[in-house]
Amino acid sequence: MKKIYSLLVLIAVLFSSCLSVFAAPAETDFAAMEYVHYDPSHYYSLLEGVEKQCQDSANGSAVADMFRQALICHRDMTTFYTLSYIRHCMDGENEYYNQEYAYSSETLLNMKAKLLSAGAALFASPCAAEAETAVGNEIATLFQNAEAPTEKLLTLMAKEQQLVQQYEIASLSQQAQRTETLGQIYVALLKVRDDIAAEHGYKSYAEYAYERVYERDYTPEMIQTLSAEATNAMSVCLNEFAELAADTDFHAVERYGASASTERMLSDVRAGLEALSPALTEAYDYMLKHGLYDLKYADKKLDMGYTTRLEAYGAPFMFNQPARSFYDVMTLVHEYGHYNSYYRQPALYGLTDIALDVAEIQSQALELLFMPQYRFLFDQLSAVRAAKIY
Repeated sequence: MKKIYSLLVLIAVLFSSCLSVFAAPAETDFAAMEYVHYDPSHYYSLLEGVEKQCQDSANGSAVADMFRQALICHRDMTTFYTLSYIRHCMDGENEYYNQEYAYSSETLLNMKAKLLSAGAALFASPCAAEAETAVGNEIATLFQNAEAPTEKLLTLMAKEQQLVQQYEIASLSQQAQRTETLGQIYVALLKVRDDIAAEHGYKSYAEYAYERVYERDYTPEMIQTLSAEATNAMSVCLNEFAELAADTDFHAVERYGASASTERMLSDVRAGLEALSPALTEAYDYMLKHGLYDLKYADKKLDMGYTTRLEAYGAPFMFNQPARSFYDVMTLVHEYGHYNSYYRQPALYGLTDIALDVAEIQSQALELLFMPQYRFLFDQLSAVRAAKIY
């Protein structure tokens, strides 16, 4: 699966808890979701009020209400950020959304830092109990355990995001010096990420990312042991593949990937999901009904695939620039594993934690479970066999 590492990941690692309050997805079409150039002035004034007044328990009710309002502002800004990012991905040459994506990225980063600072002060103050009653124990715990980033770290993270965006836009270029330009951006990005790791006390970005971005709950040594066991088991899989390969039609698989319309692919995959489990179609039908996806090829789309969520609506969104091969089917199924999870996953105010390993179980497991359903895509068993090997 094509991956992205954007501010959505970077800001998530500032928090260490996943919320469990579910907001039902809104019955709103994606086309009706309006992007707004958000002015955070009111948000900052709310949080300044929280910090100034939270040391007096007599202000508990007012402080709790201000903090709750600030959380709603943060949720809305998270939504505007996501909208700007999706529309930037839809057309990497759209100057308006390129600029708005850059603006919303940096704005959200600074808003997050201020929220961490104010939340830490609030939940260590005489108003903590009343605030916890207003927003819930999990949010209170989240802010008690969080640390606001330093000014240096904020600057580095903003620079990182700028370089990522430059790389995305440069990747669309057809100019002869494209490779050289991408290489220069990449080298600069490596330097910034090494500085981010050093600011956190790590020797390398790889060590930092392992713990703080991917949030692994196992060591590299543990995964090496698992890898060795998987390697031993692979011989069995290879024998099974050899048996399958005796009667396969890879041409049919290639033809489907190259020629099947997005509409046909969506319909075929839905049939397979329904056969696998009717419950799997609820989020899928919601996605189709409200146009919460962009899966068609376009020259100006960024070359990536991902699923995200528009927090104010509780609505997931799926994006993919198709490769026009059978990988597009695999990506659709994989990303729907994420989509279904987002549809049902608890979230509030845009304060979500990303457990990437768990998320990949949801998506990759669905790929495996869906394999028998390739029969809904092909009439011939030889093509079904080929698709499984593919």
